[in-house]
Amino acid sequence: MRVPALRRTAAALAVAACVLPLTAAPAAADSPPDGPNAFLSLIIQPLEGSGGSFHFFTLECGPDGGTHPTPEEACDSLRAVDGDFEALPTRFVPCPPVYWPVRFTAAGHWDGDGLYYSRIMGDHCSGSAATDGVFPY
Repeated sequence: MRVPALRRTAAALAVAACVLPLTAAPAAADSPPDGPNAFLSLIIQPLEGSGGSFHFFTLECGPDGGTHPTPEEACDSLRAVDGDFEALPTRFVPCPPVYWPVRFTAAGHWDGDGLYYSRIMGDHCSGSAATDGVFPY
């Protein structure tokens, strides 16, 4: 018994319709994810007895935004070092000669990888300078 040409064509199209999405899936996986390439929570916390106030900011990069006062500048600094806080250059900023220790913490993700950074600096100004302004002063 021979299957008419129309039936064979319909069967081939049905098989192609089922297989084609499977072959296109890897291309969809390579497309950039929706939402920011980076999302960070930035915490500036004075240590006990040092005075000052607690600050919390969000920073989103790609597109740049969040509650950070200068997200474009902060994201540009982080993009230049691929999100590596240890590699951020230190800005020259005249800071007052005081010692009021502050903990600077960043937690979140950068290009799909988890990111955590925490350092204690001598004061708010020097911590901001040491992170190229990513932690705002």
